[in-house]
Amino acid sequence: TILRRRMKKAGVTLKSLSYLAEESEQTVCRILNKGLNEKIHAAGNKLVKDANAELTKELYEKKRFG
Repeated sequence: TILRRRMKKAGVTLKSLSYLAEESEQTVCRILNKGLNEKIHAAGNKLVKDANAELTKELYEKKRFG
């Protein structure tokens, strides 16, 4: 990510960032991992889409078959 590159150029470590953010290095690393971030967002969006589709189907069937 852009932030990771900037941190590297500035000599900022994950340890110092995690200390300032009051989070574990593992958490900071995960947050900065763009691929993981995108994967989690995609999974969340799929769950919302599926839930909305199911609700729409239930409402349609309820209206149709009353």
